[in-house]
Amino acid sequence: MVHIPSSHDRFAFTPAAPRARRDGWTAAAQKGFIAALADGNSVTTAARSVGRSARSAHLLRQRDDAVGFAAAWDAAVADSGVFATLCAVDRCADGTVVPILYRGRIIGERIVHDDPFLMTILRRTAPRPADAAAAGLYEREQRALFNYLGSEPGERFT
Repeated sequence: MVHIPSSHDRFAFTPAAPRARRDGWTAAAQKGFIAALADGNSVTTAARSVGRSARSAHLLRQRDDAVGFAAAWDAAVADSGVFATLCAVDRCADGTVVPILYRGRIIGERIVHDDPFLMTILRRTAPRPADAAAAGLYEREQRALFNYLGSEPGERFT
């Protein structure tokens, strides 16, 4: 039996009916898979965590009776993207500890902040405005930010 943490209750869905197989996608396996996806795992890792393959997960997702499973999958992936973005922003803001080596030995450490990485995250996750006026303002703000960082869009941040 797969334990599903309470934090994943918002991914509640009606599991697809399991097929008559010993290794089929039971309700517990489906819920465990969704929980693993929401934790930021890849489809392959999430499927392996419940003893299934990524291919079988994709096949289940395509079934007519798996609409709830597919919707929970989409929500879990979206949620894990938000979580990954927050972790990446923390990493950029707090920096990454890098060891200082001298003659093959660690003699200290320094903290490195990764502004290009942060800009990539912000560009890929920022909502795009729908109307032309907002789009123009968005582009001006982006240009000002790139000018502040001393680079052109797409130069270092892709």
